[in-house]
Amino acid sequence: MSSEKTETCDESYEEIFHDHEIYIELNPDHYRGGFAWSVCKDECEIDCGLATTLGEAIAESHMAIEKIMG
Repeated sequence: MSSEKTETCDESYEEIFHDHEIYIELNPDHYRGGFAWSVCKDECEIDCGLATTLGEAIAESHMAIEKIMG
C-alpha cells in the first residue's frame, strides 16, 4: 500500500495515497459537523464526501481511490 502522510493537525489532514492527493478538513457546515474529504489527481478533484470522524474520512477516501484504480 503506497501512502505518505504529509500534514496533520486538528483542522486539516493531507496525504498522498497511490499518487492521489487526499485533503480532509473540518466540515464548514458547523451545524452538521464532521469532516469533508476530497481526492485529487493532477489538481483535479475526482471524488469527495462527508464523514463523521477523521478516521472514517481517511477510510472513505482510500476506498474511493481504490475504486478509481479498479
